[in-house]
Amino acid sequence: MSRTKSDSQVEPPHEYHTLLPDVAAVVPLSCFIFKGTYHLYYTSHDPAQCVLGHLSSTDLITWKSMQSNAFSGLRCYGSVVHDHKNISGLGSTTKHPLLAFYSYQDKIHMSYSLDIGDKWQDLGKNPVLDPGKKGIRDPFVFWHDKSAKWIMIVVIEHEYKVFFYTSKNLIKWEFLNDFGGHPSFKKKWSHVRMLPMNVENQTGVSKWIMIVNDTGEYSECRYFVGEFDGKRFLCDHALDQVLIIDYSRDCYAPAIFSQANHKNVIIPSLMNAAYAGKLPKIGMMGRLGLPRYISLIKDADGSYKVIQTPAKEIDVLQGTMMEFAKSGVTHEVEWDFDIQGSMQLMITVDSHKGCTLEFDYSSKTKILINWDFIKKQVYLDRTAKPFGSYPAFQSIDYAPVGNGHLITFHIFIDKQSIEVFTDHGRVVLSDLIFAAHPLQRFRIIGKQFSASGTVWMMKTK
Repeated sequence: MSRTKSDSQVEPPHEYHTLLPDVAAVVPLSCFIFKGTYHLYYTSHDPAQCVLGHLSSTDLITWKSMQSNAFSGLRCYGSVVHDHKNISGLGSTTKHPLLAFYSYQDKIHMSYSLDIGDKWQDLGKNPVLDPGKKGIRDPFVFWHDKSAKWIMIVVIEHEYKVFFYTSKNLIKWEFLNDFGGHPSFKKKWSHVRMLPMNVENQTGVSKWIMIVNDTGEYSECRYFVGEFDGKRFLCDHALDQVLIIDYSRDCYAPAIFSQANHKNVIIPSLMNAAYAGKLPKIGMMGRLGLPRYISLIKDADGSYKVIQTPAKEIDVLQGTMMEFAKSGVTHEVEWDFDIQGSMQLMITVDSHKGCTLEFDYSSKTKILINWDFIKKQVYLDRTAKPFGSYPAFQSIDYAPVGNGHLITFHIFIDKQSIEVFTDHGRVVLSDLIFAAHPLQRFRIIGKQFSASGTVWMMKTK
């Protein structure tokens, strides 16, 4: 199973997600790639349980839990960069430091490491930046090739803004510009990230995307597409146009591994601030979503859209495979296979009416994926009766899908969560599940449709 290696960890059976040991709902702090290894820092969402952890992986599947004193126990959020030219002067000709930037009491602080993040030292000259604002949080630092500058962006959560700064030595920072503050923004901003992306269906064209979490009744993850010249971010679309990373409730503060000339990867935390403190302790807290490749395309309407697909590294977890040929036109399809605790399904439906994919856990517990052909929508429904003790948890979440009588759903499901990819990666829906029993039955129902599919049982490790 995909897990962190820890003797103290307890996991439910049939688990293939990454679960973090001894931690409440997880918030990724920062992530980076160093010498072919993925590093992820995280903290708990619960202020009463301030756990700071460090994971490393070479394959995005098996994660090793590392010891870390990165932020001296402060409750903070931020990012880590590799000072590859030692412009900070904190390293040497042979040891280039890692620098950790984090927010604390509305100021930006820094720590550094000379041993690939095993031990961290406080700068001693903190804070490195005092924007003079309330609600400063989540610094994200990155190198901008075209301007040959280090850039820092920080969130002003109650102003719905991002401030841009630049530095010559990663210690002294100068203000550049800001972005945001539009009247349509009503939710607090947090966990901002930026990365350049080539447009896959436009040769020689690249854009910058800005990803930000906003939190109101429930948190959601949105993005903006535009140009960044090293000084200012110019958005390509109307600011009141909401572009969504994940249309359901439980994609929070995704960790983003940006790789030059390689696939960019995001890993979300499966949680929502509205009910994070009410999650069962076993199997629900500290749960990361599956790693996803993230790319950018220019759509038929001229807009730019983020595309997400499950990372190929997940394929090593595929077990027994069953293929089911296209059915005749019918009102119900129920394939004959032995349902197990964790499954991956690739289902293609042909219909001019739509259909419902029904996952039945017994005791009136059902998860429904509905495709409305007329309204061009899919929605994920977890309003079944057993979820009633968590009012904020009950939800029906909608997403637009394209025209056409064919739709494919790529689904990962177990007793604790479901992740759905559809509309060629334009739409993702990720939800936690409070199921008292394992999955008992799967079927597709509707008025007139045909369906084909492949089902894999997911291996544990």
